[in-house]
Order: sequence, then structure tokens, then C-alpha cells
Amino acid sequence: MIHLALSIPIGSANLDIDGERLKQLQKRLNGVNYFVIDEKSMVGHRMLALVDMRLCQAFPEHKNQPFGNRSVILVGDFGQLPPVLDEPMYSQTFRHDLLSNDGITTYKQFQEAYKLDIVQCQSGDSEEQRNFRDILLQLRDGESTVADWKVLAARFIDSPTILSPEQDHFSDAICIFPWKIDVNEFNVNKLKTLNCPIARINAIHTGGNEARKADYDTAKGLEAQLFLARGARVMLRANLWTEFDNYAGPAITTIEGLTLQKAVIDLGKKEYAAGISFVAISQACALRNILFRPFSLDRLQRIKTCKRLQERMAEEG
Repeated sequence: MIHLALSIPIGSANLDIDGERLKQLQKRLNGVNYFVIDEKSMVGHRMLALVDMRLCQAFPEHKNQPFGNRSVILVGDFGQLPPVLDEPMYSQTFRHDLLSNDGITTYKQFQEAYKLDIVQCQSGDSEEQRNFRDILLQLRDGESTVADWKVLAARFIDSPTILSPEQDHFSDAICIFPWKIDVNEFNVNKLKTLNCPIARINAIHTGGNEARKADYDTAKGLEAQLFLARGARVMLRANLWTEFDNYAGPAITTIEGLTLQKAVIDLGKKEYAAGISFVAISQACALRNILFRPFSLDRLQRIKTCKRLQERMAEEG
């Protein structure tokens, strides 16, 4: 995580670092010459400017050079989800935020780009896999056709081509929704079907009133309340507590970039965030691993009108 590696506070306007904290940062980064930032689509102007600022502070002998004279390598696909509350690096939009605007200049320091043209997740030489890759690439660029939609529509959950045995096979599949409210409703309904008591577990806050008022995003995905029942399926997204006896697991684990063996996907009524349809569908390695909640051809073709897509295409063109 960029915030942790470079001592960048989350949700705080005070970005200063000095004294002992600065010394610890300089000690931690001593001898590091290369910084690789994955998921570059989610790094915006402001965050890139913060990375530049922190590296200049960590290496003060090179404070007048970009990134403190370190090599920064951005990895990922701008066709995936954009940053939250920030402008994508490829955007030319200025904000009433000097730090964000500095990020535009910082991004222009990158002079080389290398494109990897072999798709690993949806690999395979079968006609089915080649077609799936083509559909994904056209979806990424807002170029979905009627033929593409018809292929995807054959995987609609109510399609006559999806017989009962296959529907049963997806009864325990992970479901992907565009809105958190839909996720919560689905999870609550699933808990109710277990026909057993549901425990409500309230978080213990150690940061005073500010911690109690923090929302899901500020708390790094931690909920103020957790509902559990015997038999409920639980996904471990991050293991932050490892200080107990006989622990042999990882320090931190995440599900970013997870490849799904089977999933039910609801794309929603519109592309509320650039790249959301492409990201959701590309989590599966084959189309046969997906069932969709029905959506219209227009839902796909309206992606082309997204402002972010047009900005990205201009950057990549």
C-alpha cells in the first residue's frame, strides 16, 4: 500500500512529515532505487504528486529532481477502475487543489511505456477463448457490438440456454454488484436462508469519536457492525492481526486481482465508474464461468459516451 510505504496519512489534511517520522521513513527507504506501483489506474494526480513529494523528502540530497531521483515504474491498465476522489493520471482536468494539479506535471515526467499484448487470465487457443478475449477488449474501449451482446446474453441467468443443472452449479457462486447497497441486501438475504440465529458483532473503537464516525472507506473496509451466522460464507480480504500463538499464516492478504472460477455478475443500469463492466467480467478466466443478471445492448453501447473513456482513449491514441 502506497500510504503505508511512504507514510502518507489517510483522510487527513496534514501531510507534513518531520522529526522522528521522517527519519524512520528515510531509514526504511535507504538503498531503495526502484519503486513499482501496481494498479496504476487507481493512482490519481494527487496521489502521484504525494509520491513525488515523499520521495523527495526521503532522499533530500535529490529533492530538486523528480521522485528524489528514484526510478518509479507504473504497472497496470488504465482501462480498469479510476481513482476515488481524484483525477486519473491521463486526465487533463485541473482542480482547485494545487497538489492535484502538480500531479499533471509529475505524470509528464514518464517518458517510456511498454505494452504487454498477451492476455494471461483468459488464455487459450480455443475459439471460445479467442472470442471472449475479443469481447473484453472491445468492451474495454466502448466498442461492444450487437454480436458481442448476443454472446453475453446467452449467459443471462434467465436464458433458455442455461438449464437447471447449470443454474444449480452457480448457486454458491460469488455475486458481483455495482452498488454496496445491493451487496448488503444480498448478504442479508443469504444469511436469512440459513434458518439459524444471526449474531450482530459491534466493532470496538479505539480512536475516540472520530473512529466511531468513520465510514467504511475511511476505515479501510472495516465495518462498524458485522453480521454472522453458523454456515455463513466468509471471505478474508485482509488479515491484520497476526500477533497470537502458533500463527503460521501471511501478514497481509488481499483479493485484488482475484480470478473467479464462477461468478454471477450484475452490471447495473449504467457505467457508474469508468471500466467497471470490463473489470467485473475480466475477473473470470472463461465466459462459461459467468452468469449475468440481464442487461440491454444499450447498456453496453452507452459506455462509449463516458467522459473518462474518451480521455483515456485520447491518452492511448
